[in-house]
Amino acid sequence: MKKSILLTVFCIFLTAAGAEEKRIGLCLSGGGAKGAYEAGVWIAMEQMHLTDNITAVSGTSVGALNAALFTNVSPYSVKKLWKTQIGFDSVLTPDFDKYADVLSFTMDYSRTLLSLYNEYKENALSDDSPFLKSLEQAGTDLASSVANYLKDYFTSGKGAKGIFSRSKLTAIIEENIDFNSLKDKKAKIYVTCLRKSNLARKIMNISFTGYTDYSETFILNEQTSAENVTKLLLASSAMPGIFDTVHLDSSVIKNGSSLSEDGEYIDGGFENAGGQNIPVKPLLKDENVDTVIVVYLRSDSSLGDSKISRSGTKLNGKKLIEIVPSQPLGDLVHGTLNFNEDQIDSLIRLGYTDARKALKEHTDLLY
Repeated sequence: MKKSILLTVFCIFLTAAGAEEKRIGLCLSGGGAKGAYEAGVWIAMEQMHLTDNITAVSGTSVGALNAALFTNVSPYSVKKLWKTQIGFDSVLTPDFDKYADVLSFTMDYSRTLLSLYNEYKENALSDDSPFLKSLEQAGTDLASSVANYLKDYFTSGKGAKGIFSRSKLTAIIEENIDFNSLKDKKAKIYVTCLRKSNLARKIMNISFTGYTDYSETFILNEQTSAENVTKLLLASSAMPGIFDTVHLDSSVIKNGSSLSEDGEYIDGGFENAGGQNIPVKPLLKDENVDTVIVVYLRSDSSLGDSKISRSGTKLNGKKLIEIVPSQPLGDLVHGTLNFNEDQIDSLIRLGYTDARKALKEHTDLLY
């Protein structure tokens, strides 16, 4: 009897010791509404008793939002949040004042072009008529104005405006992410952003070739105010031209100290401009992570050794587990911007199913 009790205690001890050794880093990609897939993955990980072993979460754009939500809200509350609050209207809230500026800019030229076209049509003028030359000049002026607008947007040190408001998304963040609770979490929460000036470097320098990592990583748990947590989450998803850039100053903490230089920040997922839409790098460098689970939002995605090596980072003996959608999640219109409730529910279910299938093969994590 005593031997049986001792054996049971010993087995429990080994199980507990094994559980402590499981140090998981979770990488969450960016992808708009497709982020609901990640919610399904989180629910599966909770049911498989893996979430308590997560020591770090890294996210870009919607992946950053999910990283903060997952570590603050129960999996089923996250599911409800995705189905009832995170929608097209909350993410893409029109800012009609900004719309007015854009419409005024385009309508003036449209009226000019239409007027000249009608003159040409009514008078059946020859190809070398002054009206056709005026029409051609108006088109050239429009193209030049658009080019100058874009150049100013990307190269100006000032904050750049988008045409959609962030007010509703800000409210969701502030209502669901408790700052004090966030600071007490054992899991580090990495958020990836991109400084606007680095995007300009790519766009304005046509001789730029190859890949250079310009992304910047911040840890939400290190921040000293709820305001800066909100700013970082908004910055990580600030798509240029769609949303306002986010100004970060020295009150923001980076690498344990104040941000050395103020700047305007945008969505960290622009890989062609040096961003990291699959922000695995912080997890591969984190000494408190042994296994990295990467969640993709494209069915044809795979991190692969090439992408890891080009970021200047190696696996360093860490185990890599990839959760890839078993079917396409949709394009820009039918996927990224599709916040239809049925679509969201379908994505959550698919993420749940794919995660269980991928993770059940790794018995070293489960037992």
